[in-house]
Amino acid sequence: MATIQGCVEFDSGLRRLGWVDADAAFDAIAISNRDGPAECWFQRWLACGVTNQLWLNSHGHKCVQQLVSAGWTLRSNWPRSWGGSVSKWLGERLFLGHASLFSETTHLHSLISSRIGRHGSGQPDWPQWIDAALRHVTQHQGHVFVAPGSTLAEMVGQFANTAGLPLTTACWTQHDDVRSWLVDVLTATTETVNQAHATRERLFLSPAFQPADPQFSEFPLQDRISIALADRVWSLSVRSGGTLEKLITARLDDLAFPTASVFVTLPRATKSRSPSSADGSRRKLGCTQRLSERGAVGWIVPPRSSYNERSWQHCHAIATAGATVQQLTGPFPQAWRELDADDMWPYLVHCTRGTTGPLLGESEASYRQRAWSQGEASVWHPLETLKHICHEGRLRGTASITRTTERCVSFSDVPIVPLLKRRTFRSHLGRWDWEPYGLLFRREALQSAQAREVIYGDESDFEQLDSRDKPFFQPYGRKGEPADQTWAQEREWRVLGDVTFHWLPADSVIVFVRTQMEAQQFARYSPWPVLWSAK
Repeated sequence: MATIQGCVEFDSGLRRLGWVDADAAFDAIAISNRDGPAECWFQRWLACGVTNQLWLNSHGHKCVQQLVSAGWTLRSNWPRSWGGSVSKWLGERLFLGHASLFSETTHLHSLISSRIGRHGSGQPDWPQWIDAALRHVTQHQGHVFVAPGSTLAEMVGQFANTAGLPLTTACWTQHDDVRSWLVDVLTATTETVNQAHATRERLFLSPAFQPADPQFSEFPLQDRISIALADRVWSLSVRSGGTLEKLITARLDDLAFPTASVFVTLPRATKSRSPSSADGSRRKLGCTQRLSERGAVGWIVPPRSSYNERSWQHCHAIATAGATVQQLTGPFPQAWRELDADDMWPYLVHCTRGTTGPLLGESEASYRQRAWSQGEASVWHPLETLKHICHEGRLRGTASITRTTERCVSFSDVPIVPLLKRRTFRSHLGRWDWEPYGLLFRREALQSAQAREVIYGDESDFEQLDSRDKPFFQPYGRKGEPADQTWAQEREWRVLGDVTFHWLPADSVIVFVRTQMEAQQFARYSPWPVLWSAK
């Protein structure tokens, strides 16, 4: 719990529920400071009951145990890497829902839009946009996420239900305080938790313990929820200078949110010669350009004939259908260009290099056969290496970068723009140390794949390491080298063995190339967002 006031309301609410006796020594403030399963307050309470130090009564213990057994969880933070930013957007709140909604493998996709006119008259292509986004959600096994009261919530909810897609609905009430909210929502949940119709797709938000930051509190809560909680945001239409543009801009400028997780549609050319229509198109294009410069990914849907004949049933057949959303690339977000080499950011960088001879994992015999069929011992450009890696869906480890026989894949946690700015041609190696081609991985995704920071030191440090740590050792460099030119400046991380992309969340991988033209060509085939570095 973030505040003393919030803990007091916790205590009072549980007593009103009858889960804590009036004269019991239940102390929510003390519980909030205890070690234990901090992610779930239900589990905290059970742990305290077991230790016989801070009591729930038998009725309260039974109710809480019932909720935990059914998979429900109560949290005081949003369990994503951008949870701190969510608190700024929404204020300090409780989140109640089935634990599956909080899992890192559950990706919430939010569809948003500025007003599209009565029956969508202001955005005639809205059925195709929504259909394409829902197809993408299906392909990536995501959950559609809606906040009632937002522009598209009702129609998106209808179409998601028709298509049989998982639909998560944010639920908040007009309760004045957390105490009354706890009483009502926990009473209702415990009464229905074991019933067949009990929903696991509703996310309950409590009133705020602490208000949102002033820069966000002026915006409608449903719009803030739609944009702040979603893993990926699909924007159909954004009014220039409106609420959504301001909120999307705030998300794009905040490095805590996943990069390339906001998609904005490109305005289509109109046949209307009306000056007002032309002016509106120019404003929409200007808005899209501003958002793209900050890191939004443009997307389009190829026109289709006889669209209405297919209804929404084709969503069920998406697994065998071709891609319906074509991403358009964008440059590195402006916020990345403002980072210094010493700054921390949420990604680890792997640059690809040109290759002469066998590829990693390729036998000598296979290489000779390939060279013979091509008629020359060709040199692969870094972009070709990147294409091969993406096609295989794997970064292959090598033992050449360690002092052991363990194969590993290397990364840097230096922000990509300053890393590329200091790239240098290493004449003794005959190559550049960094290339403007490669992949970015969210740090926490690779940590789940056992990524670890490199241990820098000298020979004596290496000899003292445990055998499990030695593959992660890297010497500082040659004696006499300036302090700012040692290997430690790379801030290297390593993963033992190979890194297989398909085991990682889809939104944790970003491809980067040097030019806009390369990015546009690469994006036609890449399942991951593609950004370009040149400015």
